[in-house]
Amino acid sequence: MMVSGCTPQAEVTSVHQDVQTLSHEMRTLQTETRDVAWQNALNARSTEGAWLIPGANTPVRLTSQLGLLTFTLTRTEPTGNGVTVYIHVHRDGDKGVPAFNGNLVWGKLSGTFEHYQQVNTHSLQFQSPAAPSGPVDIDLAIHLPDTQLSDAGFIRIHGLVPSDASKVTPGTAQ
Repeated sequence: MMVSGCTPQAEVTSVHQDVQTLSHEMRTLQTETRDVAWQNALNARSTEGAWLIPGANTPVRLTSQLGLLTFTLTRTEPTGNGVTVYIHVHRDGDKGVPAFNGNLVWGKLSGTFEHYQQVNTHSLQFQSPAAPSGPVDIDLAIHLPDTQLSDAGFIRIHGLVPSDASKVTPGTAQ
């Protein structure tokens, strides 16, 4: 009687595919962990605005003239002659997000968490619409002209002011 030590080819192929899938998932988790670490480090030291790192998939809170806002960078995608960033905005409390103006800066990061540089930065001013009636969040789509996905390594939102100056929340900073 002879015992065969061979594994059927279908099982070998299946295990190989499982290893490739697991390897891809590990690389994705490592990248997301790095992006969250960058985002947390930048926001911990920030004196102006909220930093969003594509791939972090983590919201950032910002106290502004509009009250406490939470920003989430939901996706970035190439569009026309640039990149469009999609940002979800939530306002704490029972009021919707008012119309506001702000500044957005983007570029690449170089260096370490402790000693970093912003490289190839660009900025633009943007306006957001007011949320419809009631406590509703808003989603912004902001076009970054003449930008490649690789050139949007960070997004920083700052300088938020209500479009209607009468809606300023007293006692808050940008």
